[in-house]
Amino acid sequence: MLPLVDDGFLTLKEDTHQYFDQAGQEYNSVSSVISTVTMPFDAKRISRSMTGSQAEADALQREWRAKNRRSIEWGNAVHNECENFIRYGSVGDSSFRKLEDELYRKLTKRYARNHAERILRDQDRLICGTGDHLGERSKARNANLVVDINDFKTNLAKGVRNDKAKIDEQTKEVVRYYNQFLLYPLEHLEASDYVKYCLQLSMYGVMLEKYGVRVGSMNLYYIDQELTVSEIFVPYMRMEAILLMDNFIQLRNVDGTPKSQYLKRKEAKSQQQLGTLIKELDLVEELDENEWI
Repeated sequence: MLPLVDDGFLTLKEDTHQYFDQAGQEYNSVSSVISTVTMPFDAKRISRSMTGSQAEADALQREWRAKNRRSIEWGNAVHNECENFIRYGSVGDSSFRKLEDELYRKLTKRYARNHAERILRDQDRLICGTGDHLGERSKARNANLVVDINDFKTNLAKGVRNDKAKIDEQTKEVVRYYNQFLLYPLEHLEASDYVKYCLQLSMYGVMLEKYGVRVGSMNLYYIDQELTVSEIFVPYMRMEAILLMDNFIQLRNVDGTPKSQYLKRKEAKSQQQLGTLIKELDLVEELDENEWI
């Protein structure tokens, strides 16, 4: 049952985002699983291709890092206040009072029980992750327990996009499409933030089912800089999530470390795709890749 999910079996090392069980065995995070089907962002190579000198490339990288830090700091602050509200009924910082009201009206009041930052795990696959919010629909904890999975997103640059595209910062309209798709075995899915969020929550759903829980709806709650909360429906991509997780464990050794053949294959595939993308795309917006983690 759901109360057993947070039984202290796993511990999160927050500075490195690593999970360990009581025996010291490291688990692979949901974000690391998704990274196996996404092309890594090579900041050095891409910045050099977009500029005329190494000095300009270095300056561009510093700009990217600064933008990334701001996004991470904002995201961490918002997530902390969301957790405070769900756990204790109020935010810790009064400047987030609007967020408290928004979350109550649009999220927590609809559930019999609300859970924040629950660590979910799949012991068979050595995969785990932390769910921002789990909502129990009924007070009765029985065989028919249905739980909704909700996640907070704070991407400052783009919001939640369902395509890979360059967006005009002023008009918010699409300038060009990148047409970038995920890698094997999910090549049929576009490599957008929205799709990766769907996979993230769907893997949480697969993990919850192992506890005898029926998965209900899945939603993203996008929080903008004005602390307005927007609800975005997410489909339960159960079969894709299982396919991704099963493929992932085939690429790992028993202790969870990558198999050497996998590393060679991923490097070859990534370099091939990267060479094509550098010629076609302006990839500055890729800096928000960590936003779904």
